[in-house]
Amino acid sequence: MTKSTVMGSITFLVGFIEVMVALFLWIFALPKMMEVYKAIDTYSVSYAPLIVGTIISLGLASTCFFISYKLFSSNEKNKERYLNYATGLILLSFVLVGMLTGLMVTTIILPIYSFTSTL
Repeated sequence: MTKSTVMGSITFLVGFIEVMVALFLWIFALPKMMEVYKAIDTYSVSYAPLIVGTIISLGLASTCFFISYKLFSSNEKNKERYLNYATGLILLSFVLVGMLTGLMVTTIILPIYSFTSTL
């Protein structure tokens, strides 16, 4: 396996993880928490940070998929350039997706904290 194949695989995996995190929050976490909020009759979640976080996550994921495609299919002189892009993108993805996931989870759970502080 060449260096570009390994980096292409890692970049693809990082993009896949980004998509799965965003889907997990929208499909599993948010609906369950909305049921809880409806049961305790408290205010709803603000969707703006969730939408922004999802757009950024999916944008990074699509860039990861593009770079991994280029690493698998481009010629030798362009592969070195895409290797540098992939390295930077992987580091950026881990930092940004970590921060965005924290922000999105906090946005979903924040109404519970405000409800318990009023008791």
